[in-house]
Amino acid sequence: MQDKILFELITYDNLEIACKIQNEIFPEEDARENFLEQIRKDPYRKEMSYYIVYLDKEPIGVTGIYSYHEYPETAWLGWFGILSKYRKNGYGGIVLDKTIELAKEKGYTRFRLYTDEYATSAHKLYKSRNLIEEPYTNEDD
Repeated sequence: MQDKILFELITYDNLEIACKIQNEIFPEEDARENFLEQIRKDPYRKEMSYYIVYLDKEPIGVTGIYSYHEYPETAWLGWFGILSKYRKNGYGGIVLDKTIELAKEKGYTRFRLYTDEYATSAHKLYKSRNLIEEPYTNEDD
């Protein structure tokens, strides 16, 4: 099954597909602006690489990594999500594992993520990969 999961870098050419997927997964977010920021290269970030995830030729989700100049060894998981009709089939774990592997291939030695407290199914997935939970308290958010 892993060999059927492919990543395609999000560019202007496939932006509409990425936005449609992202808006379905996270309807409260503005996918277009976030993806355009990624394509334009935010000056505060060292890297922003986001991908459409395909199962064979069918888009099933999005994933990506980003990093900050001040933390060059750390990759952050960004815009990770699987469309609802493809969940509960193991694809989320495969995509997360491939995303972590991609970060390692790019030379990152640390991998972090942020998720909201209501994303309980995501929490289970992250814990199954031994990702460590830490509290986040930023009064400016």
